[in-house]
Amino acid sequence: VFLFVHARASTLLDSTCPSRPHLRIICSQASWTLVPRSKLDAMSHEGPRHARRLGTRTVGVFDSGVGGLSIASALQRLRADVDVRYVADSAHFPYGEKDRTYVRDRVLACGTKMVEEGCELVVVACNTACSEGLEALRQQLGNQVPVVGVEPPLKPAMAASASRRVAVLATRRTVLGKRLDRLCRNYAKDANVFLVPMVGLADLVETGHVDGPQVRHLLQSALQEPLERGVDVVALGCTHYSFVQEELRRILPDHVKVVQPEVPVARQAIRRLEEVRRCKYDIRELQSHEKEPNHRRNRIHLGATGCQDTFTGVVQRLISKGALVLDGIVHEDITKR
Repeated sequence: VFLFVHARASTLLDSTCPSRPHLRIICSQASWTLVPRSKLDAMSHEGPRHARRLGTRTVGVFDSGVGGLSIASALQRLRADVDVRYVADSAHFPYGEKDRTYVRDRVLACGTKMVEEGCELVVVACNTACSEGLEALRQQLGNQVPVVGVEPPLKPAMAASASRRVAVLATRRTVLGKRLDRLCRNYAKDANVFLVPMVGLADLVETGHVDGPQVRHLLQSALQEPLERGVDVVALGCTHYSFVQEELRRILPDHVKVVQPEVPVARQAIRRLEEVRRCKYDIRELQSHEKEPNHRRNRIHLGATGCQDTFTGVVQRLISKGALVLDGIVHEDITKR
């Protein structure tokens, strides 16, 4: 496994990581409130306060910013009868610069609030959030609702690679984290995996910059050496990076595939949602509903813990550039709740 730490500076470091000796490091330097467990236990008996009818299900998706909208978009494309409640925890962006306890507390706050508002499933759409708080959220919620997380799509990337040479683009924290290390050990034995921290890319996307010279230079600089070493698959290990795929395609050779995380995560969410549905409703109700024509348009409720106007502007910019497709948008100012 090769670890490329890419940043803006001039000094080159070439060493091994003391805690992970199997990795070689090449470094180019350059308010939501937690819901008490007792309250969640009560909700398990009473059901969500805003329970939906059988035909309408709501999935909660949250990220530190706009990145998880790629998963929300995939959910809309896959199922017309699923509404999405999306929260950008932008008041605390980026999670990667916060300590573990801080990130865990944000995950618990966002996830439990979504359950309180009637979401039947929660998607933690951030790799850092999953590393630091996914299991804690599952323990906090107990059997209330399923919780689906994300991880760098290394497994499908290896399956798609003919040369067994794969590059994983991710944030620095994800690259140095245990979850990606475990994925490499489980799915990339006897393979060459190039872990490439994309310093600054998520920040650019968060301001709506998904193309242009700055994004292109960052991608070209980071991928130059992995491409010279023969990678034939690039895996996107951050949900923000799905929005730069058009710029990425412009600089990659035609034979190099790009593997994104949003569709597999959305499919997993839908599978878990169906499992809950089968347990919750009588089989005859489900069969009857499946025979009814569905003319409704699913909606996505968008909110941010930071400045709502800034978040709305970035969403509109992503849509206007063709980087994001969303239908039935309902903007909500959640900071006033």
